[in-house]
Amino acid sequence: MTPSDIDAVILSHNHYDHANGLSGILRSKNDVPVYVHKYWNNHVRHIGNPIPPNNIKVIQKGRSLEELGEKIYVTNCFQSPDYGGIFEQACYFEADQAYILLCGCSHPGLNVFLNDREALGIPVDKPIHIIGGFHDFEFDNDTANRLKPYIQSIVIFHCTRNVSTFQSQFKDKCSIGIVGKNYFF
Repeated sequence: MTPSDIDAVILSHNHYDHANGLSGILRSKNDVPVYVHKYWNNHVRHIGNPIPPNNIKVIQKGRSLEELGEKIYVTNCFQSPDYGGIFEQACYFEADQAYILLCGCSHPGLNVFLNDREALGIPVDKPIHIIGGFHDFEFDNDTANRLKPYIQSIVIFHCTRNVSTFQSQFKDKCSIGIVGKNYFF
């Protein structure tokens, strides 16, 4: 895949390590729509480069992104006290037998994105795969035990600090992600 193959970009939050690679994509394909949440331009520490106004598609609240595909959902936007009050959204994809939750850093907590399923019309009892960064978040053991029947896999990336807790709670369902690897769910 090359940047010219990309149809759209969905950004989770406005930190440079998530947003600054966009300029490389836009150099190859300058008309790519970039979906961001309504608080994207709020000032926070470690803010990313500006996005050209013609590319920005602002998501006001969590919804299906039918213009990209009938099985793509962006969560509502939630705030965390981290880094001066960063706002973040995540993305769900509906697969054949499960949903896939793709997170950036989960600054507000992975639980808020999981709890947002009902508001998005996603059944909470459907199997789910989770992939992304989880920053300082960790489930308490009761919550992890309640979620185990539904969570099919957790692939940990980026900024996750509590890796051993996830591994202990979810055993063989938990793995460390590898950038550039293809994941099939």
